[in-house]
Amino acid sequence: MVLRQPRQPEANPKRQAEKWVEVLGDDPGEMELWCDFEDRYGGAFTGWRHWFDFMERLKVLLPNKNLGVYTGYYYWQELAAGVNYFAQYPLWIAAYNTTAPRVPPIWQDWTYWQFTDNGDGSLFGVESKNIDLNYFNGTEEEFLARYPKPQTQATLIARFGDTLVEYRRVS
Repeated sequence: MVLRQPRQPEANPKRQAEKWVEVLGDDPGEMELWCDFEDRYGGAFTGWRHWFDFMERLKVLLPNKNLGVYTGYYYWQELAAGVNYFAQYPLWIAAYNTTAPRVPPIWQDWTYWQFTDNGDGSLFGVESKNIDLNYFNGTEEEFLARYPKPQTQATLIARFGDTLVEYRRVS
C-alpha cells in the first residue's frame, strides 16, 4: 500500500499517520507501507522533517510493519539530498523513459522501479487503460520470500525478465 502525501499538507504529519492506521484497521496489508514523497503542495508541514515525523509515528503505531520510501530522483535530490535517515528504508523509485532509474545517493539500490504510469490495464485484467507498471529488483524466489503470505481474494501479477507470473490464493 502506498501512503500518499496529502494534497493539503497543513495537517500535522503525526495526526496523518494516526489517521492512516485508523483507516487500515486490522489489515495493514502484506507489503511494506510505502510513503509517497513527490508532490509540491506547500503548506506548514512541507519537507523532509515532517516526512520523518510521519514515518516515526507510523513506526510507533505499527511496530511490526515495514515501511518504504516512494519518490523520484530529482524530487529527492532537490528536497532531501543527503538526509541519511531515509536510507534505512527500501526505495521504490519512479523513473519513466529510461533504461535504468537513477538512485538518490543515500540508497545503494532500488527495490521497486515504477517505469511507467501508462501501462495497458487490459493486459493485466483491469478496466483502466493507464496503470502504473513496476519492476521488482530481484528474482521470483526473492519476491516470494519477501512476501510469504498469500494475497486474500486478490491476484498478483509480477514480471520477472520477459516472464509474466500470476499468483492467486489457492487455499
